[in-house]
Amino acid sequence: MSDRGNHEYSSIRWLQLAILAGGAGAIYFLPYLRSSFYDSMIKSLGLTNTQLGVIQSMYGVFTILCYFPGGWLADRFSPRKMLTFSFISTGIGGLWYAQFPSYPQLIILHIFFGITTTLTFWAAMIKAARQCASPDSQGKVFGLLEGIRRVLSTVIGLGTVALFAKFANEAMGLRAVIYTYSAVLLLAGTLTWLFFEDEREISKDKHNQVSGLKSFIMAFKIPAVWLIGAIIFCAYCSYSLADYLTPYFTNICGVSAAIGAALATVRTYAIGPVGAIAGGTLGDKFSSSGVMIFGFLITILCNVLYLVVPGTPQLLLYVITNMLVMMTAHFALRGLYYALLEEGKVPMVITGTATGIIATVGYMPDAFIWTIAGKILDKNPGLAGFNTIFMIAIAAGVAGLIFTLIFRQLAVKQKDRLQNVAVTN
Repeated sequence: MSDRGNHEYSSIRWLQLAILAGGAGAIYFLPYLRSSFYDSMIKSLGLTNTQLGVIQSMYGVFTILCYFPGGWLADRFSPRKMLTFSFISTGIGGLWYAQFPSYPQLIILHIFFGITTTLTFWAAMIKAARQCASPDSQGKVFGLLEGIRRVLSTVIGLGTVALFAKFANEAMGLRAVIYTYSAVLLLAGTLTWLFFEDEREISKDKHNQVSGLKSFIMAFKIPAVWLIGAIIFCAYCSYSLADYLTPYFTNICGVSAAIGAALATVRTYAIGPVGAIAGGTLGDKFSSSGVMIFGFLITILCNVLYLVVPGTPQLLLYVITNMLVMMTAHFALRGLYYALLEEGKVPMVITGTATGIIATVGYMPDAFIWTIAGKILDKNPGLAGFNTIFMIAIAAGVAGLIFTLIFRQLAVKQKDRLQNVAVTN
């Protein structure tokens, strides 16, 4: 390929990565609306903490059911079709959301979101991103994917918080926010259709195709696949529980709903680029698993600090600083989740199927973590409930640290074995 051809190939890859990152950031605004507008959702939709937890858990159940078949689809169909469908259908679902449906209808809507943000989206996104990078720059590309996603999400998130604050009525403000998110998703779907192509559809590539049964068998036999799933499971538990910092700020630290939403946007999106890009860069320089070990240690320490020194209105600066440090570590972990595929030597040809297994295990907390946390807060009002949540996050971090140490040992042994084989040959 000529230099010009290489440049054009590289340019289209970076453009696709940018679109992928932007769409990936936007697609989770609606199913995770409670991360920034928790109290407003409770009031506007007439829900209890437990009901909101059940809604979120139903979303989680269907994401888990869809990860595995979604991995199979990603090894066979064009990202263009799958991603476009995901963005457009989720945006249309948002138009229904804005009508403030009843509790049973909200459950149905979140089941729908579980399908559109997982079955046709997640594994297709991971495979598309992995194809954008060489083996020695996986950390960088996945870090950039998470980082760019968070930059664009921050802009959109802060914009919607400002929009929300302009309404004296919280319900009207929340409805305007949902409409905005829906519009962004419809735009992301349009751009994906315009700038992605179909000719790389795996089902048409006989040289790279692996039968469904064979890909399942190959992926199931790789220990690294299961360890990556376990690592993500633990990291995701701790990361998800950090969403309860929003009601922690409003109920314990005394901030307003608007300020709580702004802090949630900073926590969820603004910190992302720093942590994810730094984590990805360091992962390529050293090792993805090595950086993740330090990431787990930091998240454990920060949750311990919340237990030892509880937040108060007078200690708001400390609470926010601790949040910033913890979320930086969380996003370093997130930026390296799927870079572990390369470190664990998972073959590219079964990336989709492996991702399906990993995501099914890794994101399983979506099926229960919100219901558990909601019940904890309902039964233990005030600081006691939040302290229990912090303790669960600590336990998840410790488990994640152990699994990462095991994975690193396995990866080092595998690397040494491959080097010995290369020298022998």
